[in-house]
Amino acid sequence: TSWQASGPADLRAVCRGPLQPAVTLDCLLHAQLRGATLAGEKLKHPVEQMNGQLAYDPWMRRLTIAQLSGRVLGEPVSLTGEAVFTKPTRLALHVKGTLPLDALEGSLASEGPVSRLAGKADVDLSIRHEHTTRYEGRVELREASATLTAFPHPLEQVTGAVLLREGRIEAPELSLRVKEQPITLSATLDLQE
Repeated sequence: TSWQASGPADLRAVCRGPLQPAVTLDCLLHAQLRGATLAGEKLKHPVEQMNGQLAYDPWMRRLTIAQLSGRVLGEPVSLTGEAVFTKPTRLALHVKGTLPLDALEGSLASEGPVSRLAGKADVDLSIRHEHTTRYEGRVELREASATLTAFPHPLEQVTGAVLLREGRIEAPELSLRVKEQPITLSATLDLQE
């Protein structure tokens, strides 16, 4: 995966350790982003106008994200938490904002139940990953659409909340259209490990 970052940032490195007989430095790296942009293979839309603080500890392989905010297609998004780049990578992140759903298409499994997403969603999600990925929080769909592999017609104008909790996904009331016919539904999906 390649990433391209551009834009202004204040960088500070604090290093300590002996310079002789061999250089063994323990450094902490800090960055204060000031309107930066991040693009990459996994991002369909770049994150622009990024502001916030990042800290990286190479010895611990830990990236700490504090008060990082930016815009995706002009909509606000924020991210806090940390990532530890060990095997397996550990994540503890919180994302909040408005995201274009088509940005997720690259992460959809080719043989999965959803083949296309469009529209927007207001998200307030905690994401944790160690051996498995867990999501908890709320996704508010706004005029979304999706194509399902097991259903012959696209779902259009999907609006409503999806609640993600440990082992459960709930949609208390979703409204949508199939072949221009209005549908209101509620659903609960219990996930088993």
